[in-house]
Amino acid sequence: MLLLGPKFYMPILNSQISMKRLSADVKSIIKFVNPNSRDTIRALASNIITNFHHSKIFSTSVYNHLFHDAKMFLKSISNLIVTKSDKGDNVSVIMDIDSYQKYKELLSGVEVYVVLDRDPTASIERRNNEIVKELRVSGIKRMLWQ
Repeated sequence: MLLLGPKFYMPILNSQISMKRLSADVKSIIKFVNPNSRDTIRALASNIITNFHHSKIFSTSVYNHLFHDAKMFLKSISNLIVTKSDKGDNVSVIMDIDSYQKYKELLSGVEVYVVLDRDPTASIERRNNEIVKELRVSGIKRMLWQ
């Protein structure tokens, strides 16, 4: 389930919605609509709510079972944390809380790291490519794999 990423959502089951609360919310929102359109919007909202309430599309979904099992597993282990990775938008990380706190302290320490003026990736890549080219030219490949 975590591989689906933080932007994945589980469909809401109709058993998870309070119909009284939903009706009250619709009623309070309709007060702000043009009086000539209120009856039409009320009918459309009623139709949408009724159709959803009677639908059984997601009630036996495999995802619901997987989601429930994953949720129960994560709740059963109290020292785990699930958080968004800082390396990408669609990546989740799961780790024990003690390690998470240690990494957080380590990464927040300003005396450990130096802020660079520019990204050194291109120059490091260029230097590594030069080393590989020198090794190939010098025949080191043949010595290593023979």
